[in-house]
Amino acid sequence: MATWIEVNGVDVNGKAVTLKNAQVGLDGGPLNALQPNASGTGFEGDVTGAGKVQLQVQADGFWDVTQHLIVHAGNPLWVEPDDAKATYNPYDYEINVDPPIVHTRGAGDWGISITVRLSHLRDAEPKARQILKMSHDVGWAQQFDTEMDFDLARVCSTRLVQKYALGPEGAQGAERLNMALDVAAPGGTLYFFERTTTPKLVLVWQPKGITIGEWYEDNPVPLHYHLFFHPSIPWSDHPPGEEAYPWNFDSLNLPHRYLMGRPPHPPADPTPDQLAMLRRNALGEPANKNKHMLHQLMASQASVHFVYPVGSAAKWLNELKAQAGALLLLQEINHFVQRRGAAEVAIQPIGRIGVSGFSFGYNGPVGLASDPKPVPEFDDHWDEIYNFDGNDPNFVQPTRAWLKKKPDKRRVRIYSHSDQWLSLVKGDTWKRFSATEIEGAAGSVLFLPLSFWQGAFGTSDFDLIHQVFPALFLHHAMLRWFFV
Repeated sequence: MATWIEVNGVDVNGKAVTLKNAQVGLDGGPLNALQPNASGTGFEGDVTGAGKVQLQVQADGFWDVTQHLIVHAGNPLWVEPDDAKATYNPYDYEINVDPPIVHTRGAGDWGISITVRLSHLRDAEPKARQILKMSHDVGWAQQFDTEMDFDLARVCSTRLVQKYALGPEGAQGAERLNMALDVAAPGGTLYFFERTTTPKLVLVWQPKGITIGEWYEDNPVPLHYHLFFHPSIPWSDHPPGEEAYPWNFDSLNLPHRYLMGRPPHPPADPTPDQLAMLRRNALGEPANKNKHMLHQLMASQASVHFVYPVGSAAKWLNELKAQAGALLLLQEINHFVQRRGAAEVAIQPIGRIGVSGFSFGYNGPVGLASDPKPVPEFDDHWDEIYNFDGNDPNFVQPTRAWLKKKPDKRRVRIYSHSDQWLSLVKGDTWKRFSATEIEGAAGSVLFLPLSFWQGAFGTSDFDLIHQVFPALFLHHAMLRWFFV
């Protein structure tokens, strides 16, 4: 009685992928190529008598996949993952391998059928942590005054703009923004992913409270996502003395500055928060460069995965400006987080999608909204846009058209020092301190000209004011996350 291994490739959505090759190593021996099967869609080979099987699969454009199996002789034969070789969870198959199916084959032989779900995305946390440690060893963190460790347990002080952003009539100074002070850590889980194409580095934050494998009545609960587009990259993709993009200091420092809060720096700065971004230190640098975005997200209690792709100088965020590219990224993340959470298979669908951009980064939402080939699996789920001070005049019309396409479902949140957005939303309007706040069925517009910042915070320094928009208003947007 012979035992055969049968290998087929699909993407994370189950669409067939043509494999380049598949190899097996038996009982610790060298890898040997399997043969194409009769249909030409996969590979197969005789593994009779082997107790341990190493399978390696390759396909053009995808990351390689390796799975170690233990084969138990018997009637019926049965297999299990080799937990001594498991990347993550003992007794679990690798992220990109479905549980094998054992079946009879021909005249009394056994077949072990394995489906490999190939992906353009793979776990990169060990590599990221290595670079982060090196940044401390060579003094980068001290030189650039940042603790680059992505410590989700670190408690920081964070200003949280409330649902109605402007303070009461007669308010003075910082009280002209309706803010609460939160002293907490973001918690949750942060994933580092490496992709085969630009953007080659993607960070994904999963808040506490999201349950992998959750069902409601007879349906798996969807998982929600928010995709953020940062501005263009001003530094080299291959700085002298460092690795090339994405494994250099700047490529990891960028998301750290946005996502993490600034910890206490006694005695000069014992409780830094985002307002320190509005003043300069003795060196002329902003007193705080950290935007506290994860702290804002945590405080909003929105059950959404926050996706932060890191672009390159040469290609910025590349294919994510098209709906097909953005959807593929979210689908591959959606598969990974479920399998990493020990779900046997990834069955929770993508739920709601939000997209935001800061400054030049608002080209991302505009590109997606203007896509001449919209993809229903993305477009039908996309119901929110946040704009953090992206003010190119060409941004307004695509945003308006996107809203009008599904006015009963879609919402915008606009935070800007420019008045060009005021006509986008009709609704309740408040004007004071030179600012205008609008709340309506189509969303929110908060117009905060330089004169507002001068009156409230004593500065009209545009460079400082511009940077503070995502640092202060992500919480406000997420508090108003539609239908949550």
